[in-house]
Amino acid sequence: MEPISTALAGIALVKASVDGIKSAIGTAKDVRDIASQLDSLLTGHSQVQKQAAKKTSGFSNFDSLGSAASEAIDKKLAEEALYEMQVLIDMRFGHGTFAGIKQEYQRRLKAQREEEQRQRQLRAKQRAEMVENMWVVLIVLAVATVVVVIGLAAWMASASDWSNDLTTCRLVKCMQLDKAQEVCVYRGAHNTQETLFFNRGEWKPREYLCQWQVDQPPPPNVYDVLKAIKESQ
Repeated sequence: MEPISTALAGIALVKASVDGIKSAIGTAKDVRDIASQLDSLLTGHSQVQKQAAKKTSGFSNFDSLGSAASEAIDKKLAEEALYEMQVLIDMRFGHGTFAGIKQEYQRRLKAQREEEQRQRQLRAKQRAEMVENMWVVLIVLAVATVVVVIGLAAWMASASDWSNDLTTCRLVKCMQLDKAQEVCVYRGAHNTQETLFFNRGEWKPREYLCQWQVDQPPPPNVYDVLKAIKESQ
């Protein structure tokens, strides 16, 4: 027997299932031969009951009297169809067969609802974990950004302080110490004076950035500096 179409619902599904069971039960060797029709019967019966309960709890002045009567009639017809099939199946396969089928259907239905509930809880947990992980990532990125900004600011401040400690020193005088070496004196602002040693014939810059400290005493005479360096050799 072909399965009942899933497009049917409620009382239409009940009626189609009843017709299917009646046409197949005479040749069915066991309950499995009409299992799909039984499943459709119980599903349709459950849909009719839910619809009737929904109408009962949610009735309003906008519901027509005919609609309410139709729901009540469908419920009654579904109950009669279920009872008729119970008698028919018990007569064909033995007393208590239908009760066992209905119990197994309820058990599977309960297991399905529990699994759906478990899946909903699992999805909710996964969403919560995803949100939590996103917050962790955002916090880490925020902390890293703050650290980088602070580090960059400190570096820029340090670089600024370092650049402020430099002044341009210009070549004042050079003197040959021996055949291989020369010494040159450079002077800049803030009483800055430095001496640099070069190999004989080596290129000497006319000026360069040198370090200075504020409030230094005036440097000694350049000739005295050169003389002292030469005498120390």
